[in-house]
Amino acid sequence: LRQVIRYYAKPNSQVDRDELVGLFDCLDVVLDAKSKLYLSNAPSAIRDKWGYEKILHESAKPAQQLALLTLAVKGFFEFLSNKQASFRTGLMRIENDVPVEWLTFEPRLHPPRTTPEMLAAPTSAIMRAIKGGALVVIQDLEAELKKKNKDDRRCVGGANADRRGSLLTYPIYCANIKKIIYVLSVLGDRAGCLQESEWERYNWLLENFASRII
Repeated sequence: LRQVIRYYAKPNSQVDRDELVGLFDCLDVVLDAKSKLYLSNAPSAIRDKWGYEKILHESAKPAQQLALLTLAVKGFFEFLSNKQASFRTGLMRIENDVPVEWLTFEPRLHPPRTTPEMLAAPTSAIMRAIKGGALVVIQDLEAELKKKNKDDRRCVGGANADRRGSLLTYPIYCANIKKIIYVLSVLGDRAGCLQESEWERYNWLLENFASRII
């Protein structure tokens, strides 16, 4: 781990050493929880001779892992902002290149106000990420929504229309079925707390989270 941190903390790197430490700390939350689940179920699995599918379902707890990863992403972006901004994160399930449902979100007491139906609009940030197959970063939501030509916008009105802040959406691709199956959304409460110039850094960091999701 120390060698990895030293390597990516070089001057030409996209991330510095503190950011990498923060990233690994966030991922450790998920990995520790996963290990505890496997250990707690081990006696029953051995005694009752569980098959592979049951071990995966009972011990891996995919829904719980997705929730933990979404929480970890929230924590990491707050770490990056030095606590100068608050973030909301959500994981949208995608079917046939269309948003279907919010699988999980953070904070749990504040569910996303924008529905999957609203986000199915061609100019939503989630649809832009799906169609482009790449991370979308919107530095200033208010400025984005003020663009005269609606077709040039990368977010929709409605729930976001009265909100100032920054937004990014990251598509998660499943190689097995060759489709985007999730889109991760990160919403900051302050314009500029996410920077379009940091696209490459965000993309690299989110790849690490996405690899734990699929």
